[in-house]
Amino acid sequence: MEPAQIEQRTALEARIAEEPEDPVAWQVYADFLQRLGDPAGELIALQLAAAKDPVGKARTPAQRAFTKAFTKYAPRLLGSLIEHGGNLKDPSAPPMIWRNGVLRRVELGAAPSHTDPIGQRPQPQALHLSALLPHPTASMLGEVAIRCPDRADAASVLSSLVAFRPRLIELELFARGELGDLSELWDALPNLRRVTIGAHTFELGELELPRARRVALLPLTLSPGSMRAIAAAPWPVLERLE
Repeated sequence: MEPAQIEQRTALEARIAEEPEDPVAWQVYADFLQRLGDPAGELIALQLAAAKDPVGKARTPAQRAFTKAFTKYAPRLLGSLIEHGGNLKDPSAPPMIWRNGVLRRVELGAAPSHTDPIGQRPQPQALHLSALLPHPTASMLGEVAIRCPDRADAASVLSSLVAFRPRLIELELFARGELGDLSELWDALPNLRRVTIGAHTFELGELELPRARRVALLPLTLSPGSMRAIAAAPWPVLERLE
C-alpha cells in the first residue's frame, strides 16, 4: 500500500471511530477497500445492503450473498484465528460478531448478567485478547464483552487493552476477585460510549470518560476512593450511571 493510501485509510478509519453508526462513512470505506482489491470492501458493501432488508425467518438475497462471500473470505481474513471464529455460516453469532462487514464485537466467557455480575465460575477461554487485538481482522473492533475466570486472566485482559489501545466504543468486563487500579484503562480507551465493569473490588483511579453515555460500575464493595473518582469525573454526555 502506498503512503498516500495508508494515510487515506487511517483517516477513513478515524472517521468511523468518531461516527461508528454513520452508514455513509462505512460505504466510503468499503469503496476505498474495493479499489485496493481488499475483500473486506466487498463484505462491508454486502452487509450494509443486507442490513437494509427486513428481519425475518427467511434470509433475503442480500443476506445470503453476504454469508456466501463471508464463508469464502473468512479463512483469508481470520488466518490463525479461524478455529475461534464460531459458525462461519452465521457471522452474527458469538464469539466473533461481524457488522458492517468487519469484526465489530467479541464475546468471551459466559454471557454477562447485570443482576449477578460474578455468577458461576466460567471455563478459561482458548481465545485471548492478547492474540486477537494485534490481528489485522480486529482493526475495526468496536465492542468487547468478556468474563474472566480468575484474577490472572483479568490482569491479562487489562494489560492487552492498555497495550493495544483498540478503538472500543463498548466494554463489558466481569471478573472474579480484584481488578486493581483501572486508571490506565481509561487513558487507553478514550472513545468508550458504554461501559460495564463488574468485580469483587477495583479502584477507578483518575476517571475520565468524555464520550461515555451509559456507565455501570458494579463492585461488591465500592471504595471511598472510587466514590470520590465518580463524583469528580467530568461527564459531559452521560445519560445513565449505575
